[in-house]
Amino acid sequence: MVAATTTKNGSETASHKASPMPKNSDRNAREDAAREQAVQRAVEQIERAFGKGSIMRLDDDPALVPHPQMVQALVHRAPVLRALARMPEALAGYDRAVALPPHYPEAHHHRAVLMLDMQRPTEAAAGFDRAMALRQPYPEAEVARAMALLQGGDFVRGLPLYE
Repeated sequence: MVAATTTKNGSETASHKASPMPKNSDRNAREDAAREQAVQRAVEQIERAFGKGSIMRLDDDPALVPHPQMVQALVHRAPVLRALARMPEALAGYDRAVALPPHYPEAHHHRAVLMLDMQRPTEAAAGFDRAMALRQPYPEAEVARAMALLQGGDFVRGLPLYE
């Protein structure tokens, strides 16, 4: 940090002082590093399955026919797009993943989480319902569904589930 001071003759001088570090900077740095590592692992997994550079062409390449690895790759690609603030593309990837067999409950769950992030709680609750229909028990989806209902203002159904 640079601080300006005025001398007796009216001229300004600059002095350098160490900037105080925010209290949460270490934690934020660790979280950012963990997020970067997770994104990198997702990219590596997709590229192992489909080849280098395939992460961004999964939706466009007809050679990448639907199969279980394709669904998993789409599910792993969406958080990468989300981290890049490319929400519509992340949503499109999840939409494609939930439309393809086999129907993974995780694909519906992650799509519903994105819906919550996009302030679309009704769609999120429906997505959590689909995830729970595919896998029982699914406690993470049950809690997240309660949050979606509460976020959407449905306290009558959301509160009992949350408690």
